[in-house]
Amino acid sequence: MKDLNTTAAASSFFKLFKEIKPISLWLLLPLIVVLAVTGTKYLIVFPAVFLFFALYLQFKERFIPIWIITTFLTVTSTFSVELRLVVQITNLSLLSLVFLHNYGFDLHSYPEIPRFLSVFLILLISAMIASGLVNSSVGIALAQVFRLIIFLVLLYLLYAVVLKHNAVFSVLLGLFVSAIVYFLVAFSELAKANFDFIQRAQNEVFRIGSDYVNANGLGAVFGVTLILALSLYHSKIFKNQLSRVLLIGYIVTVVSGLIVANSRSALLATLIGLTYYFFITNRKIVWYGFITVIIAVLVILIVEPLRNFFELFLRFDQFSTGRDFLWANAWEIIKHNPFFGTGPGAYKLQMYKHLPYALGGFEESYIRRQYEFVTFGVAHNFYLFMQSELGLIGGILSVYLPASLLHYANKVSKQIRDTNQQMHRLVVGITTVFIFIFIRGIFESSFILNYGYILSDLPLWSLIALLIVIEKRSVATNASS
Repeated sequence: MKDLNTTAAASSFFKLFKEIKPISLWLLLPLIVVLAVTGTKYLIVFPAVFLFFALYLQFKERFIPIWIITTFLTVTSTFSVELRLVVQITNLSLLSLVFLHNYGFDLHSYPEIPRFLSVFLILLISAMIASGLVNSSVGIALAQVFRLIIFLVLLYLLYAVVLKHNAVFSVLLGLFVSAIVYFLVAFSELAKANFDFIQRAQNEVFRIGSDYVNANGLGAVFGVTLILALSLYHSKIFKNQLSRVLLIGYIVTVVSGLIVANSRSALLATLIGLTYYFFITNRKIVWYGFITVIIAVLVILIVEPLRNFFELFLRFDQFSTGRDFLWANAWEIIKHNPFFGTGPGAYKLQMYKHLPYALGGFEESYIRRQYEFVTFGVAHNFYLFMQSELGLIGGILSVYLPASLLHYANKVSKQIRDTNQQMHRLVVGITTVFIFIFIRGIFESSFILNYGYILSDLPLWSLIALLIVIEKRSVATNASS
């Protein structure tokens, strides 16, 4: 009798979850953010677990990508270092269980990935191992290879789940929710500076809980999500007035975040990316935008208070921000290690060995700050980063990846252009994100491929997986029609 009552109580409990409206569940997100930002980081576990089960019961396995992306981007390297391993193991286990539930152990049913991507990853891992062996930094190299393989396994599982359930919007929503969390952090830091944009612009990092997030990283997330949100503007998901207002409000939010983050590399890459996006979708906007920018620049140049503000805000007195010092250092390292590089993760071991500046000078002091603060990508240029750590093959792969991705995206765009206009706009948006990230890669090493560092690599690679899903779904639809 007792067992029967327990079963009935459990049944009633889960029935209660199902009856909760989704909009009320999302109200828990601000609570989680507040708890984490204020330092009570372990208390986020309770509302987070409730939120997971409630939303899972509402949306089933389509909710998994939202959870995975959001928790990886907002917990593992921001709210709590102590929770990082827990989140990583939990998410990997969750994805594995869902994958096995969907595909079982039938290897023939496992989704394939495009050949160009397989070639890139095989060459990359081979170059990492070879470079580590040549430079006698095998231990460091294997650590990077191991992390990269774990990341790729996690990414493949995520891709397979998204493909199985056609959870395209779930991936986007995961990125959107993460950007909202970052915006709350950025806004909080601006409030601490008494809404003084100039004072805020002088600080390159934003504090979250007990850790720090670089302003350039926040700028990248805001730029990516802005482009994706614009690509959804004509989607059926946002066809009614309320949803359209919410989307416009979101766009305004991430634009505000982009301004507060004040990452000039992200601002420049966003401007170039949006020019491409509107050139493909609506060329009139490009001309209107061009005229507007010219008028705005003239007004700023003429009105002295505005000119002074933007000179300080955009830090024109620090135009290169020391990147030229880092690039010169990277080039010296490349000249001394042209074929095999320093080995993956071993760049910092040779920074001072091939330093082109005098110790104690201004240039060296800047490089020292980067040496102490940055773990990977000290070169502040993705292409120099790959060439300096992996040698000639790394340099070739750094160009091969953007070229092959843009070619593949163009192929998918042509494939669905006449059959699915809404999805075509999203593909153009994803292509624009690729352009944004690879242009930004001239000034930053992050957000492309830092050997599987989740916070840095997940946004781009989740969108690569999404593009593959769209292509495979399109092929399947054409085959059945």
